[in-house]
Amino acid sequence: MLCEIAASGSLLGRKPNIVFVLTDDQGYGDMSCHGHPILKTPNMDRLHDEGVRFTDFHVSPTCSPTRSALMTGRHEFKNGVTHTILERERLTPSAITLAQVLRSAGYATGIFGKWHLGDEPDRWPSRRGFDEMFIHGGGGIGQTYPGSCGDAPGNTYFNPVILHNGVFENTQGYCTDVFFREALRWMDAARGRRPFFAFISCNAPHAPLQVRPEDEARYAGRHGNTNAVKFMGMVANIDDNLGILLARLKEWNLERETLVIFMNDNGTDGGAFVYNAGMRGKKGSAFLGGTRAASFWRWPGTLQPADCGALAAHMDVLPTLMEIAGATNSPALQAQVEGRSLRLLLEDPAAAWPDRELFTHFGRWARFASPDTAKYRACGVRSARWHLVSETGAERPEWMLFDVPADPGEQRDVSGQHPDVVAGMTGAFERWWTSVQPHLVNERAEGPPVNPFKEIFWKQRGGGPSEEDRRLMDPKQNPATATPGANGRKEPSALPTQHELRNIEGWTVRVDRRLTEGAESALGDRALKLIAARLVAIEAVMPAPALEKLRRCGIQIDLSHGALWNMQYHPGAGWLTNHGYSAALEKWVHIPDARRFLSPYENHRQPWALLHELAHAFHDQFLGFENRRVQEAWERFRSHPQYQSVLTSPGGMREHYALTNAKEFFAEMTECYFGSNDFFPFVAGELKKEEPDVFALMKELWGPLPSPEAR
Repeated sequence: MLCEIAASGSLLGRKPNIVFVLTDDQGYGDMSCHGHPILKTPNMDRLHDEGVRFTDFHVSPTCSPTRSALMTGRHEFKNGVTHTILERERLTPSAITLAQVLRSAGYATGIFGKWHLGDEPDRWPSRRGFDEMFIHGGGGIGQTYPGSCGDAPGNTYFNPVILHNGVFENTQGYCTDVFFREALRWMDAARGRRPFFAFISCNAPHAPLQVRPEDEARYAGRHGNTNAVKFMGMVANIDDNLGILLARLKEWNLERETLVIFMNDNGTDGGAFVYNAGMRGKKGSAFLGGTRAASFWRWPGTLQPADCGALAAHMDVLPTLMEIAGATNSPALQAQVEGRSLRLLLEDPAAAWPDRELFTHFGRWARFASPDTAKYRACGVRSARWHLVSETGAERPEWMLFDVPADPGEQRDVSGQHPDVVAGMTGAFERWWTSVQPHLVNERAEGPPVNPFKEIFWKQRGGGPSEEDRRLMDPKQNPATATPGANGRKEPSALPTQHELRNIEGWTVRVDRRLTEGAESALGDRALKLIAARLVAIEAVMPAPALEKLRRCGIQIDLSHGALWNMQYHPGAGWLTNHGYSAALEKWVHIPDARRFLSPYENHRQPWALLHELAHAFHDQFLGFENRRVQEAWERFRSHPQYQSVLTSPGGMREHYALTNAKEFFAEMTECYFGSNDFFPFVAGELKKEEPDVFALMKELWGPLPSPEAR
């Protein structure tokens, strides 16, 4: 996409004040103007009703990527931003930012809240075009990750310590209130002298869900999930602050001189199981629920309220504001910017808008790994009509195609009916992927041993890291990098070198000798007893013909195994060898971490997890992953809207894991058929009642359940 900067028009060079409010992890559906059945957001509704609202506006699946695209007018990967931690959240120093562009046009520029594009001093907003800097560190208040990304020590959402123009200051109050209050103080001082650009970047309603008691009380009893109540309270607090902002602009007689922009940074997180505006996916997903955002542009007396259905994106903000501010479009900016100016659409929301292709990618491949290991995971290509998505692929795509105007909930894959469209869009994706590789400048970056924010805080105020601080800043100990967390991996451990074969309940089990000899033998004994118990439970309910086949599927258990963590089935050798693992694991069910296998929490939540992985093996080796009956059943299952938000065994609501793909559908339904699943329907009786066709398919493929006569 080329930078499209027009040469004339009524908004060109108008130089309004600009207030840009960005929320964190609030979704498109988390406001009453978009149909939320519980949440009331009168001030967001007012921005919606009184401005131009882009109804097909898209951002990135997570926060740092969106922020980098907003700040630069180009895709986040071309800024080196492929993650939210591990130095991969840092905006490349060569990029020209929106704040620099506006400052060059005579604006006073201020940021209040979340930056999340680099915490080292040379990457602070004050070095990237902001005159006024009032920010927390890391990706959220109180966060600590290894390397460069982390906040001041001990911070919470209440009375946070904030970095104000290079000096840490104590504050009083709830974080969102603090950010808006400071922004208004700064705007009051700046008004009348020159136009101002105030970037109010909330960290709410991002987890942890720390909410004012009075805001939580507004929704107490309105939903059965307490986290949903907290989330809605946090959104309501943002809405209150928007009301204060709008009232203050009116008091200052600046309403008609100020463009107010309201957006969210990615799909909803805490609100998905309450209401998601009919969309599939949430934060972190390439489906529309992960990327569609509110985009309200209010400028009384200048912009006429209207919907605009043109396909627009985060990277369009910089070129739009550059035009409105009358900034110079330098050769460097022309080379950088990929987005289109929305100015003509703001002037006339029904104006012609050429079709385009927008590229989405979740990023977040494992630390120091090749990007190609996750090339086709949570990625997509979007045009005005079509959306090509590979949500669950990794090194191989699992493309699905959706006709968005006809199927906004993305329930019907039409890739088989439109192979020409798929070919064209996959070709575009491949070209785009190749084009971004030279820009991934942070992939091998090693972060500092101490978070920059913490180090500066201790220099200014004294003190030093606690044992907990040291643990969280250590990539081998922080849960986000040492266990499945933000990057889904843990730090590699040594690979097992020797195994012995055991026969356990008729299954061949390959056992890491570290579990049978030496210091970990007691742990190994417990793990092998648990395997035996799980296999006895399977044996008790499995029809004999299926059991005979299932016993041909080998199981391997290790004390630890590189960066692998979750129990899994390995259908092919390619992924294993490309990641440095033995091809001998091909076609084996793998328990890579004996301690996790023994975890009381995991065993309570998923007592039939071993059957889940054996079901994958059965599906692959005896039915074939391309089995048409399973594929068709999955297609029908995922067309049912109730599974977009379904009860889970811990009591929350979330998207059913069986919607992931036909493989996970078969394994999830197998758990439900023979034992219990952690998503509704939980057991066979519920499956038979809710999905009789699926129950019948399970009976056909596996055989009948034990009858009363078998007692």
